[in-house]
Order: sequence, then structure tokens, then C-alpha cells
Amino acid sequence: MLLLLRRGLLPFAFAALLLSAQQPSVQRFTELEHLDNDTVKLQPANELLTFLATWISPELTKYERVLTPKGAYIRDANGNRLTQYPEKMSLRITIGNKTLLGDRQPLELDSNMSAEELARNVHFRLKVYDGLEYRVVEPESVKNIGVPKDIPYNERIYMVDFALKSVPIERRLLIEVLDPLDQRVARFSLSLL
Repeated sequence: MLLLLRRGLLPFAFAALLLSAQQPSVQRFTELEHLDNDTVKLQPANELLTFLATWISPELTKYERVLTPKGAYIRDANGNRLTQYPEKMSLRITIGNKTLLGDRQPLELDSNMSAEELARNVHFRLKVYDGLEYRVVEPESVKNIGVPKDIPYNERIYMVDFALKSVPIERRLLIEVLDPLDQRVARFSLSLL
């Protein structure tokens, strides 16, 4: 600092520091965005079940999140601000006990089903939040892309497609995994901002 002062460069150093502090931080999206994971412990069977969710979208690679001191926004490759989520959302949801996440406290779930039965019989929905209010979006399609349902196995992989019609980018999304009785067994939050 003393050397900068002697050479008369201190004002330039402070100006450079201020400019770098005001530069926005840019985060690029990838084609595969890992959303989160969740774990449940089925009782009375005492079986663990892990849920992993990934958003799959080649369109995401065109966007980046820009963080500035005044807030965040999403822009496309041309620098235009994105105002809505992409029209189609595809999720890969893996359910099983092949991969156990040791650092999470599992949700205790009362169920007469085994982990393998539950993984075969789930369904999905998406909630679009506007503050505390939300609307529900049902999947356009759900495909089992792993081992066929009629073959016993400890992992199931689903591709779940949702149509998002004019969902503002400011909205928060919640993907829910439900058991046959519509009890939520896992959830994944999503917010681009």
C-alpha cells in the first residue's frame, strides 16, 4: 500500500477495486442441472429410499444467471433478459437405495409399502408459486426409462415432462413426488433467479 502511495498509484488501485466490485457475476447453465436430493425412511420397514432430480434441457445452455448488486436476472446468448421459464421442462428422477446419502436426515414416512414398491408406484406434480399461492401443473408424460416396473429392482428412473405455459421467471417451482395416496414423499425446489 505504501509503495502504491509513493508512486501515486493509490487512487488507481482504489478505482480498480471499486470497478471490480461492481462487475456482475455470471453463471452459465448446463444441459443437465442437478436440482437436489431427498431421502425418506419407510416405517415400519426401516428402509431408506433416495430421490435424485435433474433438470434436462439443451435450451438451458443458451442462458446465464447474472448477479449484480441490484439483483439477479437471466439473459440469453444475445444479452436479452429472459422473462419466462422455457415452455417445456424435462426432469430425470432417480428413486432407489443404490445410492445412499449419509449426510441428510431422512424424512420418516409411515407406509405399508416396501421401498421397491413405493419406487414403482409414485406419481409427480409441479407447483408454480406466486408468493404463498400456487397452481398445480400435472405432467404431460411420465416414462420409466430404467428397469421395467414388473421386474423387482432397487432403483427406478423416470423421465417426467411438464408444459410450462407463460410462467414468469420470478416464480418459484416445486416438484413433488407423491405416493399412491397423494402423500408427498420427496420435493425439489427450483428457482432460476
